[in-house]
Amino acid sequence: MMEGVAEPGGTAEEIFKKVDYKVGGKTGTARIHEDGRYHEHRFRASFVGYFPAEKPKYSCIVVISDPKSGQYYGSTVAAPVFRDLANRVLATDPELHITEPGPDTAAVASFVFPASKNGDAKALSSVYRSLGIPNNIDDAHQWLTTSTASDSVRVHNKKMHAALVPDVKGMGLQDALFLLENRGMKVRVIGVGKVKRQSLNPGSAVKSNPYITIELS
Repeated sequence: MMEGVAEPGGTAEEIFKKVDYKVGGKTGTARIHEDGRYHEHRFRASFVGYFPAEKPKYSCIVVISDPKSGQYYGSTVAAPVFRDLANRVLATDPELHITEPGPDTAAVASFVFPASKNGDAKALSSVYRSLGIPNNIDDAHQWLTTSTASDSVRVHNKKMHAALVPDVKGMGLQDALFLLENRGMKVRVIGVGKVKRQSLNPGSAVKSNPYITIELS
């Protein structure tokens, strides 16, 4: 029932239709009660939920009292805040990065090896294994860059220094946010896809400028 709220036909369908994880929850919209009466034009919007819905690990309630934007429904005011919080939480929890099952390994020879984003070795290894794609991943390293050859995907170790701005170009948003925010950086995100540009040069000191903009396409 609660998963249906975030699925087609649910009150929060539009908010969660583009995320790659399942949410269970409930929207709420109520008039504000004050001085013994309900106000006609003042509202309290809410969304309470949990994720990932298949195996819940996190729950959260968002309550926005007396919004002034002209929107006041829980689905249009509170649910987007829940979604953005969930995106950030999932981005910093690699164990919850979602991978999709692929085709039978016998069919691998019949399709072109796909391009891949740079990123977390554990997640990449899981994807390649499920798709039956040959690769040279070394489990001793956490972060990798990738390139597609005619018969396999080649990976290269990517060194990261905790005090320096990492090179997140070529990564998806989840891995990029994980690396940057765990260094205490404040991240502004533009676009969708994988990171094409970053405002700070890789290797510069984080302490000198903790604010960074990443552009995705």
